[in-house]
Amino acid sequence: MSLSSSPSKVFVHIGLPKTATTTLQYEFFPKFNNSNIVYVGLRTPRRQKQSLLFEYFDKAVRLGEDIEQANILLKSELQKRKSILVSDELCLVSHKEQGSWREKMARLHKLLSGCQHAILVTVREPAEASFSYYVQMYHNFRKVKTPFLSLVKDSEAMEIYHYGKLIHELERYFHRDCLHFIPFEKIINNDLGGFDMLFSYSKERKNDTLSSHRNFRPKDSKVVKRNYSRSLGSILDKFFPGTGALSLLPNPIKNKLMSVVKRLLGTQISKPFVIERPSESDMQAIRQYLQDETAALKEFGVDYSN
Repeated sequence: MSLSSSPSKVFVHIGLPKTATTTLQYEFFPKFNNSNIVYVGLRTPRRQKQSLLFEYFDKAVRLGEDIEQANILLKSELQKRKSILVSDELCLVSHKEQGSWREKMARLHKLLSGCQHAILVTVREPAEASFSYYVQMYHNFRKVKTPFLSLVKDSEAMEIYHYGKLIHELERYFHRDCLHFIPFEKIINNDLGGFDMLFSYSKERKNDTLSSHRNFRPKDSKVVKRNYSRSLGSILDKFFPGTGALSLLPNPIKNKLMSVVKRLLGTQISKPFVIERPSESDMQAIRQYLQDETAALKEFGVDYSN
């Protein structure tokens, strides 16, 4: 039986972070929207309104909430004979309050129970991927005051780039035949052949070129300058319980105040950082350290040995 005549399936793109995920979510995945397959999110930017199915998916995997309800909704959508594509790199992002990436994979396994599925994993040369992720998450990593090389070796958050460990964990929950690894380096060169299974289910192939590469940064400097922005509301949430007291006011006054408060809490507070880029010898040390881990990808057609 050909892919195009197969029963409906859930395609879950789980990242990795810093592997052109945002570009795929913004430019490529939304093209899958027809009677055979539909992209339900993430839609970028994340703060915009998402589909109901993605909201349930997000709560189930990222927060561990309403997993059974999300599974029921997912099966209901599949019964309409339409395959589903969902993408969220936060599936593999460890978080102190939300859980580790391993816990999130266990939740994803429960969510997909009883559904035909495929797990799409975009990967990248591990030294470059690790540093790019370090830059993105620097506002968190800097708090532990651990050198970059030590973080790569010892941090659970960085273990997603220890590809042998990642594959081992994925195979605890998903059959090897369900796992598909697509290299970042091909994506940024507009080689999207790794996603051919999506086109097979879609039964149509539209323009599949990407015009932007958001994750590609020039490396002609010894430092990386990065501004990190957070909303005023997210900062104040750590110190104040919110605006529940407004509910005690008459509705006309409350409505006026709420609009002002929402605008104020949405104000972005930016803080600049200058991050030293690792030396080439340090990057080579990382590649050497992860050599055996990275070799595990060869069984899936991805080779970073050169």
